[in-house]
Amino acid sequence: MKPERLWLVALVASLPLQVADAASSADEELLQAGIHFVPPEGWTRSVATGASPGFVFTSHDRRASITIPQPRRVMPLSLWLAWSMLRTTKKPEQERETKLASMTCRVFEFQERYAGGGFAKVQEYHCPRGGLLYTINYVAKTQDFDRYLPDFEESLGSFSLSQ
Repeated sequence: MKPERLWLVALVASLPLQVADAASSADEELLQAGIHFVPPEGWTRSVATGASPGFVFTSHDRRASITIPQPRRVMPLSLWLAWSMLRTTKKPEQERETKLASMTCRVFEFQERYAGGGFAKVQEYHCPRGGLLYTINYVAKTQDFDRYLPDFEESLGSFSLSQ
């Protein structure tokens, strides 16, 4: 395997995943969390278990991923503190507000160094609603970010909440 692909493999491999029958179980568990999301066509679905349960969708060549952690309870003050900490630690290149599924979301875009020495570009959507924080993360190697962004944005349009 080429070294430039190892970073995403290492990232996804570090998450405890249940892949067996992932498509149906991911859909079912997303719906149980009140979330509807259609991943890009051809992307693999997995269910992350362990300390940060949620859903991982990986591109066919494993060069990009979308993660949707289970929503978590959050108070407005702690959300403001979390955003302040994210600004300090990750130093976003871009921060903006947008509407998604009738929620006002905060979007952070930043770069992270991965184990292989290169950089990944990350776009994080933080969407508070009813005391819960819904998070959607799009991650790709910096040079692949724009290539997969249209797929991510199209899938993002399918995101909705049943609650």
